[in-house]
Amino acid sequence: MIRIPLIFVLLGASSARAATWSYFLRAGTTQISAGAYAALPLVPSENVLMWGYAKCTDATFASCGAVTFPGPPLMASEGDTLSITIQNALTAPVAFPAMISEPTSLVVLGQLAAMTPVWVSVNATGSVTGVTSTGARAAGDTTSRVRSFTTETPVGGTTVYTWASLKPGSYLYESGTHPAVQVQMGLYGGLTVYPAATPASPTGPAPTSGQAYNDVSTAFDYEVSLLFSEVDPELHYAIASGRYGTPPPAPPATTLRGQRTSTVNYAPRFFLVNGSPNPILPPVTAGKVGKKTLIRFLNAGLREKTPTLLGSYLNLVAEDGNPYTFVKVGVTSFAARHQYSLLLPAGKTSDAIWTPSAAGSVALFDRSLNLSNGSQPGGQLVYLTVVAAPTMPRPPGHRAVTVPSVGSIWTAGALRTITWPSFAPRVKIELVHDGKPVRTLARAARTNGHFLWSIPRTLPAALDYVIRISGGGKVIFSENFSIAPAVPAVFAVPFL
Repeated sequence: MIRIPLIFVLLGASSARAATWSYFLRAGTTQISAGAYAALPLVPSENVLMWGYAKCTDATFASCGAVTFPGPPLMASEGDTLSITIQNALTAPVAFPAMISEPTSLVVLGQLAAMTPVWVSVNATGSVTGVTSTGARAAGDTTSRVRSFTTETPVGGTTVYTWASLKPGSYLYESGTHPAVQVQMGLYGGLTVYPAATPASPTGPAPTSGQAYNDVSTAFDYEVSLLFSEVDPELHYAIASGRYGTPPPAPPATTLRGQRTSTVNYAPRFFLVNGSPNPILPPVTAGKVGKKTLIRFLNAGLREKTPTLLGSYLNLVAEDGNPYTFVKVGVTSFAARHQYSLLLPAGKTSDAIWTPSAAGSVALFDRSLNLSNGSQPGGQLVYLTVVAAPTMPRPPGHRAVTVPSVGSIWTAGALRTITWPSFAPRVKIELVHDGKPVRTLARAARTNGHFLWSIPRTLPAALDYVIRISGGGKVIFSENFSIAPAVPAVFAVPFL
């Protein structure tokens, strides 16, 4: 008889009730002021109407921040529910009294949700004449077009959009209504969903380290998000002037500026990263030498990008929230791609891990050469600032901790024994990270050179922990070691 081992994996996260992450966003108007990108010559040469999102405190929308593009960064955790309430405040501002107002909606590219498309009829010139149906297109209707991918929020109204059972990764949230126009106008933002291995807290700040996905190979010490977008000022003028949707007249009549019915002649002139172009784009702090930095790339523009890291390489781990994997002998494993640039088409996201080898500024730019602001140099060029990693001073001549040894990987939730040549009857034992004590393991332990440590399951995963032991006027240290995330609880039946 063949004996087959069985293992039952009990995922702690699945037994707990999923949390709901609630956000309240107001879709509103703002502008890029004339001269914001350069004073001589004036760039832009006139105020440019922009749309964007403002983060509000609750469903009353009585207290909201400023409208920004991109919208505020959002986060959630794997398996949880995301709820975003949208208020449509896309009404004509004083500066642009003729602005076109229209309904809006919200989608998260790559996350599943029930969708209710809105179908509209159009005339010979492409202008909308009315809503024909919602949900499925009416039987026999072969001419209606989709205006919105899901339920619309009318001007002045509010709608709650919900996504359940979130999967981890980097995602774009954006308007699902007339997206060729509304996303270009500024209705977009970034969403980070942290994996169950290192989840975020609905009541706390974003994790400063952890894993991008549920595999220790995606562990990181720092993270940055780079959201690429662009602005076609002529399209924005068409919306601001109220002439968008008006077809140009037949020759020899003169076409007025702003008369257009689509984005076919899309011609962006300003190229942004996180809402600003170089040279006004500030440097981005991107971690420390020898540490792993997770870079989340997102493209909310209508043109593809080719982010390129000058003089260094990236390990690409995922795109659109889907990790790169390979299968060998029936086992699926993560498989990063080692390259210095990546293709980032419109609407796409990619995650990469970078380990800088030297302190200083490293240029990351769009190799598609979107490196201008109108007639001026700039555009999608950002400098990543890397600082030297702090070192823990180790007094000369002091004996070192024996275990953990250099390069050891211990697991949160496990029992491990710390050992060292005994030098004092009572010692203080501390866990150190980035040169600073982060946890006291024992304050005055009676030991003879060993200490049994129950590693907390909630201890953040990281690659550069150090044990510090002091007593009797002496201090000793371990070499750097790693803590891996806690593994799921396992109940094993050895044989049947």
